[in-house]
Amino acid sequence: GRVPEAGRDVEPSAVDAPERFWFALRRADGISREELGPRGIEVAERWRREGLAMHDPSRVRLTPRGWLKLDELSAELARADTPVEEPRAGRGAALS
Repeated sequence: GRVPEAGRDVEPSAVDAPERFWFALRRADGISREELGPRGIEVAERWRREGLAMHDPSRVRLTPRGWLKLDELSAELARADTPVEEPRAGRGAALS
């Protein structure tokens, strides 16, 4: 009589990342740099140089210009946050 998922913790996944970043970036206080990996911080620094994010040593907060690109920026941050999988032996190998 129980739902199979009942009682099991739900882990955030890479699928949830764009939405998670979208909700965080749309807030006035933005997202903590601690929540970003090294690649995410590099992306945020590029945004700052391009005038899309404000200079803040502890948080990533968008400028008005950055808010206009919120969907694009949150997707970019999610891609940077997603680890790149190493190719497995035997998969995708060229046929000889």
